[in-house]
Order: sequence, then C-alpha cells, then structure tokens
Amino acid sequence: MASSSTTNQIHSTINQFQSTQTSFTFAATVKLNRSNFLLWRKQALMSIRGNRLEGLISEGQNIPEQYLSQSRAYGSVEKIENPAYVNWRAQDHTLLSWLLSTISERILSSVLNYDTSFDVWRSIEK
Repeated sequence: MASSSTTNQIHSTINQFQSTQTSFTFAATVKLNRSNFLLWRKQALMSIRGNRLEGLISEGQNIPEQYLSQSRAYGSVEKIENPAYVNWRAQDHTLLSWLLSTISERILSSVLNYDTSFDVWRSIEK
C-alpha cells in the first residue's frame, strides 16, 4: 500500500497544478526576418514577460520530472504522470506555438526541429 507521505505529496502536487489553467495574451505585429531581430526581440520579450513565461526561455529552467513514482501494495511501484510536468508542457507549447507564429518562413525552417520554446529562443538569439 502507498505510504501516507508519498500519497499526500502526490495529491498536493496534483492539487497545486490542477488549478493553474492560464490564458495567455500575446501581441505580435512584426514577424522575425533577417533584418529586424532587435525590434522582434523587444516585442517578443514584452509579451513573454507580460505573461510571466520568461522562465521558459531562461538558462537553468527547472523542467519537472515527467513521471512520479507511487508505491503500491506488496512493494510494487506505479509511475504516474506528473501534473507539474503536464502544466509545464502546456505552457511551453503555448509559448512555442506563439514564437513559431512570429517567425518568417525563411527563418522558421531553421528552428522547426526544436521541441521547446527554450531551444527555439536560444537558436534565434545565436
């Protein structure tokens, strides 16, 4: 059977992240091309910071573990999806989608292989 402290920790994590549905407001009037990086970056950072998502594009971001282990009866362990990871992934994909929508087709082809907003941001800033 699951230990009381493990079960409480998992329920606490689930409760903490179930209520974090967020709506985002992004504005972008300029698409990134080869000649407007500084203008695009300023516009993008204002939207990212305004939505409190700067941590997703910062060095040293803390990505939650994808699974949590929960002890079961007779010593077995069950892996369950971590609600913190689910929340992080949803926020990151929302930002990633927005970032990709603000990039011209010419530059977009060079970042399509990246899976996180951090990787796309880092690639663009290089």
